[in-house]
Order: sequence, then structure tokens, then C-alpha cells
Amino acid sequence: HMRLAQKAGATSDSGAGCAIVSPSGTVLAVAGDRRRSHPLHHAVMVAIAEVSSSLAGRKRDPDSGEEYLCRECQVYLTHEPCVMCAMALVHSRVRL
Repeated sequence: HMRLAQKAGATSDSGAGCAIVSPSGTVLAVAGDRRRSHPLHHAVMVAIAEVSSSLAGRKRDPDSGEEYLCRECQVYLTHEPCVMCAMALVHSRVRL
């Protein structure tokens, strides 16, 4: 899966790439950095948006009742995430 992130990074604005994979191993999103079109379109943010739009609706955590998006998903990054992207990963409930 890291190769998918690297491939996305190779065609991105800054070389950053991100892949988000479900707990079952299904690739949910692969994205590269698109900051030239919008300052918030870092690879992580674009990938999380792709996961969000591909899911029929958000699921609820059975224990807490909170909504979550990427619970237990694995993230592959070509670069260390910035503070904005790191917090987006935390709030989307990826596996850290």
C-alpha cells in the first residue's frame, strides 16, 4: 500500500502522497497533494475527503455512540503529516 501512496506523491504538487486502507485491506482512497488548487488540499485531507464521499454515510461507534469515518483504517504517508493533517487523522479515527 505504501507504493500507492508513493505513486500518488510522484504526481502531486509537493511529492506528498497518502493511501487509506480499511481493516479488511480494501483501498479506500489514494491521493496526492493538490495545494496549488486550494491551500487545504494536502494529500491527507484529499484522501479523507475521498473516503467520506465514497461511504454511504457515517457510522457510529458502538461503544461511545460517536460518529467516525476511518475507524481502524491504516494510513500510508510519504511525508510526516503537518499539524492540520495530523489532527484530521485523529478526528477521523484512523489507526495510529
